[in-house]
Amino acid sequence: MKQEEIITYLKHLSKVYEELGGNYLEVSICGGAALNLAGYVARVTKDINILAPENLPDIFKESIHITANYFGLKPDFINQGPVDLLKWGLPNGFESRCERLKFCPHLVFLIASRLDQIHFKLWAAIDRSWGDQHLQDLRALKPTDDELEKAIDDMGNPVEPKDLNDNYLMPQLGAKYRLTPGMTLKTNISRYHRIPSFFELFGDRGFFLGNPELTSEKGINADAGGEFHKTLNALMLKRFTGYGVVFMSRIDDLISRTYDARGIGKSDNISKADIYGTECNLTMEMNQYVSLTAQYTWQDTKNDSEIKAFNGKQLPGKFRHSWLTQARFDYADMSFTMAYIKEDDMYYDTANLLKAKTKSEINASVSWVLKSVMLTFEVKNIGNDNYEDFNGYPQPGRSWFCSVKYSI
Repeated sequence: MKQEEIITYLKHLSKVYEELGGNYLEVSICGGAALNLAGYVARVTKDINILAPENLPDIFKESIHITANYFGLKPDFINQGPVDLLKWGLPNGFESRCERLKFCPHLVFLIASRLDQIHFKLWAAIDRSWGDQHLQDLRALKPTDDELEKAIDDMGNPVEPKDLNDNYLMPQLGAKYRLTPGMTLKTNISRYHRIPSFFELFGDRGFFLGNPELTSEKGINADAGGEFHKTLNALMLKRFTGYGVVFMSRIDDLISRTYDARGIGKSDNISKADIYGTECNLTMEMNQYVSLTAQYTWQDTKNDSEIKAFNGKQLPGKFRHSWLTQARFDYADMSFTMAYIKEDDMYYDTANLLKAKTKSEINASVSWVLKSVMLTFEVKNIGNDNYEDFNGYPQPGRSWFCSVKYSI
C-alpha cells in the first residue's frame, strides 16, 4: 500500500463505520502505514497496524470486513499485530503527540509521532524476531542522540529532572520619518524570544494537554509601512486616516496550538516557520457623528519543518485572509458600533488535512458614559452562525455581554 491507497481505504472504512452507527472511537495507527501517512518514510507497506484500543468494537471489525471485500483486500489488511507493545507501556505523552486524521464525526485515527515511531522501531529492532525492516525504518527516521536517549528513557529508565535557566538578548530597532505633514513612514526590526507559558507546559483542567518538552520560541520580526491623515472641508467627508504595512517573521521552534477531534488542545514546537503579510486600514470620519472603517489583512504562513509531511504546509490556526468593516455613531455621551468580520483559509492541523470553514459574523455594541462610569452592552455573532475553532466542536452562537467600568 502507498500513502494514497492507505488514505482511500481509511476514508471508505470511516464512511462504513458511520453508516453502521458506530460510537465515537479513536484508533492508534503505527508501523509502516503511520510512517507513510506522516511522510516520514516513503515505502510500500502490506498492511495497516493498529496499536490501540486493545479491544476493538464489533462494528469497527465489521467495517474492516466490508472495506476489505469492497477493495478486494486481505481480511486482515488492518490488524493488531503490534498490540504486544502495550505490555511495555506507551511512551509518556504518546496520545498528545499524535497527528489526528478524521474523515467522519465518530472515527478518529491517531498517527504515531516521529518520536514515538523511533521508540517503537528501536524496540522492534532490538527484538530481531520482528525482522530487519524495523532497523531500516529506524535508520530512515535519522534519530538524534537525544531522541534515542528519550526513547530509552521511555522504555523504563527514570527521566532526570530538568532545570531551566536561560538568558536572552532581544535587541529592537525602529525608525520614523515624516515625509509630509500628512504622511509618516515607519519601519521596525526586532529579535525576540518567547518562553513557553505555564499553561502550555502543563495544561489546564483536562481540556488542554501540557507539553513539558516545549522549547523557547525565537525569531526575527520586521515591518515597514506608513500612516497618513488628511482633513477635508467636503460636505460628506471631514477627515480620513489610514495606514499600510508589510510584515515578516522568521521563527525557530514556533509554539503552535492545535486541537484534536475531541476538542483537546496541545502546544507543539514547529522547527522553522515563515510568516509574510500585509495589512491596510482606512477610517473615514463623515462628520462629527459618523465614522466608517475598513481593514484587510493577508498573511502567508509556511511551515519549514524538517518533517517531510509538514514542510511547506500552512501553519495551523492562522487565517490567510481577514476582513473588517465597521460603522460607528457617536452622539453626546453615547456610542454605537456595528462591525462585520470575515476570516478565511485556515487549517486545524499541522498536516493541513482538516480545513476550517470560512468564519463570518456581525457584532454590535452600545456604550454610555456618565461621569466616571461607562456602561457597555454588546452582542456578538448576531446571525447566530455556528463556527468551529477546532474540528467538530462549534463555538457558542449569539452571545450577549454587559460590562460596567468605573474610573477613579
